[in-house]
Amino acid sequence: IPIASLTKLMTAMLASPSDERLYPLLIESNNQAAIALAERGGQEAFVGQMNQAAAALGLDDTYFINPSGLDSDATSTISEFNYSTAHDLLRLSTHLLTHRPDLLAISILPQAGAAKNINELLTGQVWSPEIVGGKTGKTDLAKKNLLLVLRAPRGGHLINIVLGANDHFAAMTQLTDWVLGSYEF
Repeated sequence: IPIASLTKLMTAMLASPSDERLYPLLIESNNQAAIALAERGGQEAFVGQMNQAAAALGLDDTYFINPSGLDSDATSTISEFNYSTAHDLLRLSTHLLTHRPDLLAISILPQAGAAKNINELLTGQVWSPEIVGGKTGKTDLAKKNLLLVLRAPRGGHLINIVLGANDHFAAMTQLTDWVLGSYEF
């Protein structure tokens, strides 16, 4: 299904770790930052690298057409927007936890310069201090998406993914509360 700005996790993974544009990209989900990151070497080549990286990670049901996650238009077909599955996004998140935890750390900063975080779940929840990474996404086709990585109570991590929600923050809160309250770790 369409993943909107969850795309920016892959965009960030391919960017230089020292590039300051990662902050607005991941904190406020800035589309212009995504485009700027992709321009070095050409956007088409960068998107090709995104798809090559997806294939290398075994993300068999993931495809990118742009670095931002914006849909082409309201009448787009599957080939005209970035898409993935919860399973593939889980694999990508696991890869980031192991190989690029710096990106997850950036994604939960409340602010960096003028960039202010748009993830409402970073504060106010009992489990908010356990969040180690996350990314929001929203377009007309994708509706509202949210990926959240938390430290598990007995070690390891929980990766919760909500796709196609009308209210991604409410859906993620309900999911995370249930997982933490019901699951035996």
